[in-house]
Amino acid sequence: MSKTTKLPAARATKRTPLGKSAAAVKNKKAASATPFTTDDAAAAYAYFLLLAEALPPEDVTMRGGDVSIALTNVRRGVDAIRPHVAQIPKLLPKVAVHELLELPALALALLHADGRITKATSTREIDAALTRIGPLRDLTLTYLEIVAELGLVAKDRVRAIRTGKGKLDNARDCIDIAGLFREVAPTLAGKHPFSDEQLDELAKTGTWLVQTLKPASSTRAKRARPAAAMIRDRFWKLVEDRHDQLRTVGVALFGIRNVDAHVPPLLSRTSTPKAADEQERGASSETTQP
Repeated sequence: MSKTTKLPAARATKRTPLGKSAAAVKNKKAASATPFTTDDAAAAYAYFLLLAEALPPEDVTMRGGDVSIALTNVRRGVDAIRPHVAQIPKLLPKVAVHELLELPALALALLHADGRITKATSTREIDAALTRIGPLRDLTLTYLEIVAELGLVAKDRVRAIRTGKGKLDNARDCIDIAGLFREVAPTLAGKHPFSDEQLDELAKTGTWLVQTLKPASSTRAKRARPAAAMIRDRFWKLVEDRHDQLRTVGVALFGIRNVDAHVPPLLSRTSTPKAADEQERGASSETTQP
């Protein structure tokens, strides 16, 4: 009697359900990802820094705007869509919901990046320093002219200080006046009313002004933008891109006519939704009155 050979059972092949593409799986994962949230601007900056640095240079341009306004509008927009997050994957399957919910933290990172930039000295600061030091410059220089006539100080030195005009020249005068007082200190000891602190202030403020002011006739070389400013621009790009997505979601949820009231433009100075509603009701009541 011959033995019957038992064939091995066929292995079941695991098939991917039809219509469930890799992109759909990726979108589902993105929609269910846990968003990063924080109230610590420095922590937010550290978290998103690698993402900002990874942006292609050609995609990043010089940005500007009030980052505090951007942060306020981002928070307001995210708060508006938060109750409707379950609807977003159905309305816009390609939108990563967790990235929208991270926007407030990302805007905080932008705020921190902006704060790391050394701000240029303003004209107002320069004028304030000149105004503060001006009277002392005039008094000390006039005194030197008097003692120069008395032969205690070389006239040509004092005359050279007095020559010239303008902000930069006045700043140099302060340095030269303080220097001359130090040179002839033994000769003028006990003969003038100016303290060492006043003369030090002349030298200090004059030096700061000379380093800050630029000669009007000089050709200013094109300066490279600080690294901190370029990083700030990259954070602006991240915020702008995600906020565009937030606005798209706002249109889908609230309609194009109402989106600004719920998800305002990034740098708009708009009223709150409550104030906007009150204005709309007031305008409606006025039009219905006889």
